[in-house]
Amino acid sequence: MMECKEIQKLFIPFIDDKLSVSDLAAFLDHMDTCKECREEYDIYYTVIMGMRYLDERQNISEFKLDSEQKLSLIHISEPTRRS
Repeated sequence: MMECKEIQKLFIPFIDDKLSVSDLAAFLDHMDTCKECREEYDIYYTVIMGMRYLDERQNISEFKLDSEQKLSLIHISEPTRRS
Protein backbone atom coordinates (compact mmCIF):
# COMPACT_ATOMS: atom_id res chain seq x y z
CA MET A 1 0.00 0.00 0.00
CA MET A 2 1.26 3.46 -0.86
CA GLU A 3 2.13 6.04 1.78
CA CYS A 4 0.49 9.47 1.95
CA LYS A 5 3.45 11.27 0.36
CA GLU A 6 3.38 8.90 -2.61
CA ILE A 7 -0.37 9.35 -2.99
CA GLN A 8 -0.11 13.13 -2.81
CA LYS A 9 2.38 13.07 -5.70
CA LEU A 10 -0.38 11.43 -7.75
CA PHE A 11 -3.01 14.15 -7.20
CA ILE A 12 -2.25 16.07 -10.39
CA PRO A 13 -1.86 12.95 -12.58
CA PHE A 14 -5.21 11.76 -11.17
CA ILE A 15 -6.87 15.09 -11.94
CA ASP A 16 -5.42 14.91 -15.47
CA ASP A 17 -6.53 11.25 -15.95
CA LYS A 18 -2.92 10.14 -16.44
CA LEU A 19 -2.56 7.38 -13.86
CA SER A 20 -1.75 3.82 -14.89
CA VAL A 21 -4.31 1.18 -13.98
CA SER A 22 -2.18 -0.06 -11.08
CA ASP A 23 -1.50 3.47 -9.76
CA LEU A 24 -5.19 4.31 -10.08
CA ALA A 25 -6.17 1.24 -8.05
CA ALA A 26 -3.62 2.05 -5.33
CA PHE A 27 -4.67 5.71 -5.34
CA LEU A 28 -8.37 4.91 -4.95
CA ASP A 29 -7.74 2.28 -2.26
CA HIS A 30 -5.73 4.79 -0.24
CA MET A 31 -8.23 7.60 -0.76
CA ASP A 32 -11.03 5.34 0.48
CA THR A 33 -9.30 4.93 3.82
CA CYS A 34 -7.29 8.14 4.40
CA LYS A 35 -9.26 11.17 5.52
CA GLU A 36 -6.15 13.38 5.54
CA CYS A 37 -5.34 12.63 1.89
CA ARG A 38 -8.97 13.20 0.86
CA GLU A 39 -8.88 16.61 2.55
CA GLU A 40 -5.53 17.45 0.95
CA TYR A 41 -6.84 16.28 -2.44
CA ASP A 42 -9.88 18.56 -2.13
CA ILE A 43 -7.55 21.52 -1.62
CA TYR A 44 -5.32 20.54 -4.57
CA TYR A 45 -8.32 19.97 -6.81
CA THR A 46 -9.90 23.29 -5.96
CA VAL A 47 -6.67 25.24 -6.44
CA ILE A 48 -5.54 23.46 -9.63
CA MET A 49 -8.93 23.52 -11.33
CA GLY A 50 -9.62 27.08 -10.21
CA MET A 51 -6.31 28.23 -11.68
CA ARG A 52 -7.01 26.38 -14.93
CA TYR A 53 -10.43 27.93 -15.27
CA LEU A 54 -9.06 31.38 -14.57
CA ASP A 55 -6.25 30.82 -17.09
CA GLU A 56 -8.84 29.86 -19.69
CA ARG A 57 -10.85 32.98 -18.75
CA GLN A 58 -13.89 30.89 -17.96
CA ASN A 59 -16.39 31.85 -15.33
CA ILE A 60 -15.70 30.05 -12.07
CA SER A 61 -19.44 29.25 -11.86
CA GLU A 62 -18.83 26.76 -14.68
CA PHE A 63 -16.84 24.68 -12.21
CA LYS A 64 -19.12 21.66 -12.73
CA LEU A 65 -17.08 18.65 -11.67
CA ASP A 66 -16.00 18.96 -8.07
CA SER A 67 -13.47 16.69 -6.45
CA GLU A 68 -16.02 14.38 -4.82
CA GLN A 69 -17.86 13.91 -8.11
CA LYS A 70 -14.61 12.98 -9.89
CA LEU A 71 -13.74 10.38 -7.25
CA SER A 72 -17.30 9.00 -7.40
CA LEU A 73 -17.29 8.82 -11.19
CA ILE A 74 -14.02 6.89 -11.21
CA HIS A 75 -15.43 4.36 -8.72
CA ILE A 76 -18.58 3.89 -10.80
CA SER A 77 -16.75 3.43 -14.10
CA GLU A 78 -13.87 1.23 -12.93
CA PRO A 79 -14.19 -2.56 -13.13
CA THR A 80 -14.70 -4.39 -9.87
CA ARG A 81 -11.38 -4.84 -8.09
CA ARG A 82 -10.38 -8.07 -6.44
CA SER A 83 -10.04 -8.00 -2.67
